[in-house]
Amino acid sequence: MPMFDEATHQAFIALGEHMMANTPMEMFSKGILAGWMIATLVWLIPAADQAKVWIIIIVTYVMAIGEFTHIIVGTSEALYLVFDGHISWYDAVVGFALPTLAGNVIGGTFIFALISHAQIRGDVEAQRECKQGLFYRRKR
Repeated sequence: MPMFDEATHQAFIALGEHMMANTPMEMFSKGILAGWMIATLVWLIPAADQAKVWIIIIVTYVMAIGEFTHIIVGTSEALYLVFDGHISWYDAVVGFALPTLAGNVIGGTFIFALISHAQIRGDVEAQRECKQGLFYRRKR
């Protein structure tokens, strides 16, 4: 792939090979955490006001140092290896994409469901108490 100088090319190969050293189960597990973090980031952005850029930087930095797998960033690494002939399409899809995507979806869905539940829980309890209070007043 004659797009980059040799040092940059070798750096991209090293990054991709480091990611692909994970087993599919590790891709899945790390993908859960990455999905959780990105969903949390998306949830925080509307309330961040002037700190939006800092939130994005902090969350993505933690993902990088934690070596969590995310389908978007990791796909560029995996495809670089595919197009350079270091791994097959099968390895990229079955070894990386499917387990990582599944982990991202599970992690993102879990935190979204948890936060949504926490938001409406108080409203549901208040509504239940209100209905019970009305019911008891009618019975008297």
